[in-house]
Amino acid sequence: MRSDVTATTSDTTDVPRTNATHAANAANTAGRWLFDEDVAFFRGLRTVVAPHLRTWAHVNVWVVGAATGEPAYAIAIALREEGLAGRLQVHATDADDAALAVARAATYDASTLLRATDRYRAGGGRASLVDYVGVHGDRCEVRDDVRRDVAFAHHSPATDGSFTEAQLVV
Repeated sequence: MRSDVTATTSDTTDVPRTNATHAANAANTAGRWLFDEDVAFFRGLRTVVAPHLRTWAHVNVWVVGAATGEPAYAIAIALREEGLAGRLQVHATDADDAALAVARAATYDASTLLRATDRYRAGGGRASLVDYVGVHGDRCEVRDDVRRDVAFAHHSPATDGSFTEAQLVV
């Protein structure tokens, strides 16, 4: 018998975010890159959560407050490496349309990729980040196979309800 597992983390409040808050959120996440999140989160995602997620035929992950997309792509990469490639859909939402436009473009400053490499490895990364991200001069772009696993949508947790059944909400 499979137990249904839903892990959640949240930095949202019940107070609606203003445009200034959206701008501050985008500024705080700009320049972050894959695996800039807590290394312990990715270790737990890989060792505790992923084994449960593998029991599902198809896995929906909802990343709330995805900002410019880096956390959603990082989660997609980690879960692909944990055996969920081909049956994973990451739904990444944010209330800031400008941040979502950056996320959909999936193109970032390449200098931040160097910082992410050590954190990726420390979080249990099994490959090289260049397997998932192409570097073109001073820019890097998330590869199409990873991008296909992530869908971005406008959503405000303060005013909008849940729009999908998810096995993991981050």
